[in-house]
Amino acid sequence: MRKRKKALAECGSRLHEEIQNLYAGRHPRELVTELEDTIPFLLFPLHIETRFISIGESTELWLRIYPDDIAVHTHEKLLTDEEVTEGIKYWKEIFNAEKSGGDKTEDRKKSAWTDIASLFGPQRSAWIAKESKPKNWTSDLGGIDSEGQLDFPPHDQTKTHAWSRAPRTKILPDKIRCNAV
Repeated sequence: MRKRKKALAECGSRLHEEIQNLYAGRHPRELVTELEDTIPFLLFPLHIETRFISIGESTELWLRIYPDDIAVHTHEKLLTDEEVTEGIKYWKEIFNAEKSGGDKTEDRKKSAWTDIASLFGPQRSAWIAKESKPKNWTSDLGGIDSEGQLDFPPHDQTKTHAWSRAPRTKILPDKIRCNAV
C-alpha cells in the first residue's frame, strides 16, 4: 500500500512538472493569440446562450452567460434525515446480498445502488454511502451474523432540507467584457 501511494505521489509530481514545461513561461494570453480563427475552442467553464432579438428595424445579438454545470459546486457534507435512513437501508441491502450469496448477489447489490441513486443522483449517493457505511464493515463480514449487528456511525447533526446553501462557483471571472463590433 505504501509503495502504491509513493508511486502515485511520484506520478503526480512528474505530471505537475510536465504541465509547467508545456507552457515554458508563456502566459495563456500570449498563447491564445496564436490560435487560428477557424478552429473553435471551448470557453470553459462558461455556458453561453445566444439569441437574435428584433428591436424596431434592427437586430441585436443578446448573450446569456452563466457557469457551466461542471463549475458549480453544490456539495454539502451534512446529510438529511432521509439520506441517513436511505444510506442505512442501502448498507443493509448490501449486507443481505453478501450474506445470502448465490448467483444473484451482484444483481441485488446493483439494485440497491440503483435505488439510492434514483433518489439522490450518483454523486450524492456515493457521499451518502461513504458517510453511512457501518463502522464494523469488513471485506469478509466475519463476525457479523445479521444486519442488526451493523454498527452505523452516529449522525447527531443533520439538515432539514436537501439544500441549505445556494450553489456556488469559485472559478468564474469577476466580470465578462463584450465589445460591440
